[in-house]
Amino acid sequence: MKINEIEVDKIKTNPNQPRKEFAQENLKELSSSIESVGLINPISVKKVGDGYELICGERRLRAFKLAGFKKINAIVKEYNSKEDEMAESLIENLHRDDLNSIEKENFITKLWKTGKYKTKRALAKALGMSETLISTNIKSKIIREETKVDKTISTKSIKETTPLKDIEDKKQIFEKIKKGEIMTDKVREVCNILKTSPGEVKKAYFKNNISIEQAHKISNIKDKKTRKKMILAHKNIKNIDKSIEKNFEEIKPKNEAQTIKTKEVIDNFRNNAVENQKITQRTIKSLIACIPYISIMDYNQLKRLEHFQELFETNISNVLELSENLKEKIKVQ
Repeated sequence: MKINEIEVDKIKTNPNQPRKEFAQENLKELSSSIESVGLINPISVKKVGDGYELICGERRLRAFKLAGFKKINAIVKEYNSKEDEMAESLIENLHRDDLNSIEKENFITKLWKTGKYKTKRALAKALGMSETLISTNIKSKIIREETKVDKTISTKSIKETTPLKDIEDKKQIFEKIKKGEIMTDKVREVCNILKTSPGEVKKAYFKNNISIEQAHKISNIKDKKTRKKMILAHKNIKNIDKSIEKNFEEIKPKNEAQTIKTKEVIDNFRNNAVENQKITQRTIKSLIACIPYISIMDYNQLKRLEHFQELFETNISNVLELSENLKEKIKVQ
């Protein structure tokens, strides 16, 4: 194809350009490179009236202007349809400088909505992508619009919320991701647990009254009243822990007497936790005593045993976690 030298002022930017953000620092680096070695790859344009419209190469065009050049090498192209033009623009950006996830979602969805491609497989083939990736981007775009999700949430994170059907649940997950309470690689695991969790468990998790591990254990308890009691117990423990944290932040011991008093308060609380753990040890012995008789227990007795064991496992995790937290705080003193 013939390369033409075109005045930069005659070239208008492409309204369908998938990339919306251009890092100024990167443009400066590219501009310096162009000044040193020239433009290696020409941009692509199409003829529009007396001027031209950019198809591919907006970064290069911006860098050229930044360097102060008046003309730029360009290939003038003709397209059979707007869709062909859009596809080339996307592919060019994908190959040269990766789009961010939102830009990719927007452009793929826009291309799909043109109706030019009858199946996602056909669109995938045209863009050189997998059909799964095309579907993921289109679904993510729909969810992004429904939830008004923050732009910091990636396509990958949106995809990982697939197990959750309720849009409000997804919104709460996105909020936790934004706050850094859920890491991207844990989103799927969290959603898989919450998808079968009772409403009161999900609510407690979203309010930060319980952890996802605790949510998983409590969800396995069959009795609703017992679940609520366990949630309340966890909430109370968290409130106590928050109170301890607050005291550590607010109380700045000015002398040795105050330091001793602070340790005394913490030690007293820790001793109570140890007493609770002793009670739990008795529970362990009771459970062990049941083992020889399991083979002759009827269905209801086995279910009762299973129920009590679930309660015990949830309780001991509370006590051990609390004891560890207090142990760390005492070390600080």
